[in-house]
Amino acid sequence: MGSPLVVNSLSGTDVPDQAAGTSPHPDYYVPATILETPVTKAHKPTRSFSDHFATFASKVAWASGSPITSCVALVALLAWGASGPIFHYSPNWQLVINTGTTIVTFMMVFVIQNSQNRDGLAAQIKLDEIIRAVGGAKNSMIDLECLSDDELAELRAKFSEMADEARKDEHKVESAEGRKNTPRSSNGKTRSRARN
Repeated sequence: MGSPLVVNSLSGTDVPDQAAGTSPHPDYYVPATILETPVTKAHKPTRSFSDHFATFASKVAWASGSPITSCVALVALLAWGASGPIFHYSPNWQLVINTGTTIVTFMMVFVIQNSQNRDGLAAQIKLDEIIRAVGGAKNSMIDLECLSDDELAELRAKFSEMADEARKDEHKVESAEGRKNTPRSSNGKTRSRARN
């Protein structure tokens, strides 16, 4: 049997087992944090119901945002409107569009929310990896989304204070540079320009 493989948990691709952060391909960097235990090629992880639903939700969310879907919805709406005189604008005719749009909207809430949850989690994992990899970044900033609302509010207040201090420092530097660039007379006072 060949060398064991490691499955990249984010993309599901097989990556040769080797030192963390290295790869035989120079453009493919595999961080140590996303490598799982070695598995053989014959072993395929079983997919749960949530995995199948996530795949379905991603495809539906992608398709619902396409121009073709918008055109199909518009054509269906126009056809429903045009059929009004045929059905004499009856309550059943109105019920068709009300029921159809309610069902579609109700189901799309769950599908789109699942897709958004996955996208948000993937973005958080990428940001966590950047924080972990950057030397000057604070590793305590990893997994901030898991903190309570009070802890997040406290961190936000702390960073707001840091931002205020940084703005004050920038203002001092700009003021100093402005005074430095202003022409001065021999006695040290700022020369006033002659007014018309």
